[in-house]
Amino acid sequence: MNRSSAWWNDGRLRLAVLLALLAALLAYVVTTRTGALGVTTGALGTPSGGAVVGARTPTDCPAAGAPSVESVSRPTLRGLREDLRGVMFGRGRRLYEEGLAASGFAWSDSEPGKRLALPPNARDPGGYELRWWAANGDDVAADVFLFAGVGQARDFFDRASSARCRPSGTALAASSPPGGRDLAWRNPDGFAQEDVYLLRGRRVYRVGVVRAGAGNGITSAGRSAAFALVNGLACALPGVWCHPQSDQALAQQALAEQLALVRRQLPGGQPRAGATAGEGPGACSSTTGARDGETGAALSESLYYGNGLALRVAIHLYASDAAARRALPRYATRAARGCLAGRLASALRARRSRAGTPRERLASAPIGQGALVAEVEVPFSYAGRPYALVLDGVIVRQGRIIDVLSTLAPATTIRAAERLATQLARLAVGEQR
Repeated sequence: MNRSSAWWNDGRLRLAVLLALLAALLAYVVTTRTGALGVTTGALGTPSGGAVVGARTPTDCPAAGAPSVESVSRPTLRGLREDLRGVMFGRGRRLYEEGLAASGFAWSDSEPGKRLALPPNARDPGGYELRWWAANGDDVAADVFLFAGVGQARDFFDRASSARCRPSGTALAASSPPGGRDLAWRNPDGFAQEDVYLLRGRRVYRVGVVRAGAGNGITSAGRSAAFALVNGLACALPGVWCHPQSDQALAQQALAEQLALVRRQLPGGQPRAGATAGEGPGACSSTTGARDGETGAALSESLYYGNGLALRVAIHLYASDAAARRALPRYATRAARGCLAGRLASALRARRSRAGTPRERLASAPIGQGALVAEVEVPFSYAGRPYALVLDGVIVRQGRIIDVLSTLAPATTIRAAERLATQLARLAVGEQR
């Protein structure tokens, strides 16, 4: 084994890169690019969050008379924003706009603006929207609208998901998520757009997409792919339970997009057929109950870099936010870390190395809705020379998704600095505000 001073032999730098890379997977980086999803006026509507109805909107169309969102406090608005972040979590996407949304956005498709922080007002309209670019150029948006009562929410849901008075409009029931309604139409900018609407109590959610290169028309296959995308993303919303088969497809899709981002951020990794190194914290999760309530999972093959570094990504979906929240600490319990240390020691003995006493550490990091940083180090000797094999893992929850990024590498100096790594990660996700 080479004992060079490459970055992966420095635990502080290696863990910083690991955390920063995972933060990039959270895709909260703000860009200044203008999207195709909607008009460029950025009109929010009335100060109370009322529906924005154009002058030429017929009075018998669903947009006319649509209820306004409720006026809410700052903590409630923050909760609405967090509802949406689970949709774009861990998929290699670049957030380019976010902000307040009026109920009229369902028809006007106005932009929320490039707001980086919540407004300082005591009360604001109870609607919020995120917009981001997918890795393939798709323009994606997610909205949440909160109403004063369930009846108003139902009225808005029926109006917003109707194809009536929408150019080239078609509406149909979504096979998944349950209760969802798919809508295809041509938005005010003339682009073909596909949305899914969901009603959950006093909240109505929308996830929409303008496919890259779709223009003002889209093929039948392209429309089916667009609906599959928005329906799959909507499965990550809070309070939405999808069939496990749908969650498995969502996990596979999220993993594929994360791996694409990993290869761009850290090029040069080569898969190795049949290799099991670098399985990460998930390797022992079944023994600690971390998989209880799991409805979908996907694990990448190991990507090998120079000097023996292996990197692996895993996605775990759960039936609810609460199930994911319970599962998070179980990925890094003392028993789980001991299990991982045992697996590493066994692998070393199989290579005729003499394994020493394992060392482990656990810390938290302010990423997503909860993150743990685990490190397991097994010192060993080979041909009379001392080495160490180190497994670093970052486990992050966002909504009902748990994302695991791990590296396995030989090293001679391991000094992890979570404070530095966390700062880099927070800068990457734009949370320094």
